[in-house]
Formats: sequence, C-alpha cells, structure tokens
Amino acid sequence: MLAIGTRVGEYEIERALGAGGMAEVYQARHAVLHTRHAIKVLLPALRESEHVRQRFLDEARVQANHLNHPNIVKVTGIVATADHAALVIELVEGTTLEDELAALRSRPDEMIAIMLGVLEAVGHAHALGVIHRDLKPANVLLARKNGVLVPKVTDFGIAKIAADIDGGKSKSTHAEAKMGTLHYMSPEQIRSAKNVTPQSDIFSLGAMFFEMATGKVAFDGTSDYEVMDAIVHGRYAKATLHASVAPRVAKVIEKAMAPDPADRYPSCEAMAIALRNAHDDVGALLAESSPSRRSLALAFVAIAVSVAVIVGGVFMVKRKHGAQKPAAAASAPARDAGVATAADAAAVVTTPIDAAVIATPTPARPAPAPRPVAPPPPKNTTTTVQRTDPNAPIDPFAAPHPTPRPKPKDTDGDGIPDVVDKCPSEKETRNGYQDSDGCADLRDDELSPVDL
Repeated sequence: MLAIGTRVGEYEIERALGAGGMAEVYQARHAVLHTRHAIKVLLPALRESEHVRQRFLDEARVQANHLNHPNIVKVTGIVATADHAALVIELVEGTTLEDELAALRSRPDEMIAIMLGVLEAVGHAHALGVIHRDLKPANVLLARKNGVLVPKVTDFGIAKIAADIDGGKSKSTHAEAKMGTLHYMSPEQIRSAKNVTPQSDIFSLGAMFFEMATGKVAFDGTSDYEVMDAIVHGRYAKATLHASVAPRVAKVIEKAMAPDPADRYPSCEAMAIALRNAHDDVGALLAESSPSRRSLALAFVAIAVSVAVIVGGVFMVKRKHGAQKPAAAASAPARDAGVATAADAAAVVTTPIDAAVIATPTPARPAPAPRPVAPPPPKNTTTTVQRTDPNAPIDPFAAPHPTPRPKPKDTDGDGIPDVVDKCPSEKETRNGYQDSDGCADLRDDELSPVDL
C-alpha cells in the first residue's frame, strides 16, 4: 500500500479506498488544481507484464471513450511514470453494494431501485459491445444523492471488448482464460471466457440479486469444484429465495440464473421490464412467509375498513334526521319529501361512502361580484420599446422610448429654432454670397468683400 502523501504523477495520495487482484484504489488530490479523484494504481508486481498493462489501458480507453452513463464510474485520465501506472477515475463518495447487503434486505424498494440502475448501466455497456464479466456487489459503488442511493458500476478491467470498438487491436483477453469471480460466473464463463455473451452478465446479475434478497451467495461449497458444479447444474437454495421475496420477484431472479443462456432474459432491458412489473404488483414485495409484513398489510386493511364504517354511520344519522318533515307534507310521496326509504337505507349500508357523496350535495356558491373594468389608457401616451432591428423579438426589459416633446418654434422654417437663430425671420440659404454673420445677404446690413 502507498503511504499517505506519496506522489503518483500530479496526484498526492490522501487515503486508501480498497484493493483488488490487479490494483489498489486511493483517494488523491491534484497537486495544482486541488481537485479530488480516485486513483487506481496497478500493483508493482504486475506492472512489468505487458499483457496486464495492455488490459489496464483497455479499461481506461473503454470507460473514457464509450461508457458515458450516470450509473457507470467515469475514467478521466491516466498516469504513466517510471514508478507508477494508474487510472484517474471519478471519486464516488459513498460505499459499495457489498457493504449495504444486510441493510438493503429491510428496504426492498431501495433494493429494487438499485438493481434497476445496475441493469441500465450494464445494458448501456452491452449496447456498445462491452461485456463486463466480473459483476459482483463489490464492483457496484453506491453514491448518496439527496438521500437516495445511486449505483455506479466500476472495474471493467477484464471486460470483453467488441472488435468494432478497439479495431481488433486488443490483446488483453485470453481466449481460454477463466476471468471473473467464481461465485458470480455463468456456466459458459466457467467453461471458457471465449464465447461469453450479454446473457453471461445477466447470469451474474441474477446471482448478485439473489445475494441482495437473501443475504447469502447463491452458489457455495467447500471447494471451487463444488461451487462450479453447483453453477453448471443450477443448484441453489430456491426455498431461501422464495422465503425472502415475493413469488414474482423470485421468478425474475430464477430466470436470470438459468443454466442455459437461451432460457435467460435476452437483454438487461427485458429483465428490467420484468422486475418493474413484478415490483408494481400489489404486495409484490411482501413475501407470503413473512408474518411481520403480512401483519402490517392486514393492519392497513383494518384501518381502511374502520374508516369506511365510521363514515357510513355518520351518513345514516344525517339521513335519519333529514327525514323528519312537517305534517303538512306527510301526504306527499316519501322520496319527493326527501325521506330515506328502505332501499335508501340498504344502499347506505352496502356503499356508505358513495351514498354519502350522492346524498350530500354541495351548496351552490354565490355568483361572484363583477370585477371593475379598468378605464382605457389615454391616447397618444403609450410607451413603446425602442427596437433597432424590426425582426428581433421585443425585449420587455429594454429602456422605454419616451413620448416625443413638441417641436420648438421656427418662424422662417430653416430648421434652426428661433431661440438660437440669429435671423429668425429670414431663411438662411448658404448661397455662396454670405459672410460669417449667419444672415443671408437679403437682410445683411454690412456686406463684406466676400459678398461682392
């Protein structure tokens, strides 16, 4: 593990976040920008392997260039020095799904929401030709935003990359290598990693969902051989699954973990649709074998029935008092006088809420008083908006154009107001025979040599 304060390129290590088989993850701060990131540093023993370095670079390229999704951790850069090889990735403030497994069992709605987010992320990767091949609770980070846990899938280090993404240049995937985490691997991935498909990831998601629902891994044994044998033959604790979630949710998990890929969901989208439908059913998350949850549901039903009985009783009392009329109206038919008949009483008993609504008309509201009409604005006083471009939209915040003032008096009509005109009664013509006094020669008392 790197010590706090160690420099990895331009990043300074602040604390360790976790470790895996290939790399260690740290929180680090950029030495210049002071921004915080997660740094995934390749282990020194593996840095000398060209194959491992290539796989590390594949992960960076795929996540940085193609996997842009809110439920996938973003890779933003790399560090390549003589001492370190590292990926700079998005820092997720939170925990992992592995750490929240026990708590989520008591929060089924949140568990379903997290699973749907993971399905969206993996489905996005599949649409781009990327198969994760190592889906497990430890590779799902949980960021808390506005009180809601948001899943973010990470660690595409052993992903199978389609040739149309990397141009067929990737050499980081061994055709026969068994890559992944055994307890979540599909039967075909155990046999060979060469021909894994999106259904292989769906199997891993089913195994992960099983653990979220039950708190136990789906496939277990005393040795790797026993675990692989259970996976290949589809042996897991179905009774434990059905005791933990509703039957329709359990069927979604079972279909995802079918040993034959053809029997699984064809896509993450199809699995998400099935999960939403199961979750939307009334009481879908209340397992039949859970006495506490069943008691809670029965309590809600009892409260609803009690409210209905009380409302019906109140209505019957109101109808009974409303039936008493003066003796003068006794000869009129009972219904015309507004008296409840036996049929009305029966209707009240059977449908108290509806009857109360029907028998209690809303009193008519008085007609609203007429609103005063505002007098029309005076003429020729409308403030307009100055517009330099007639095609431009009107700007309501532009400075208003003021009402034009009256023109000053101009007696001779030469365009010069009388208050500043030297000769207000003579129109200046500028005919070329004028001196510098501002008046035309017609009224000039002193002709200058220029005039002659």
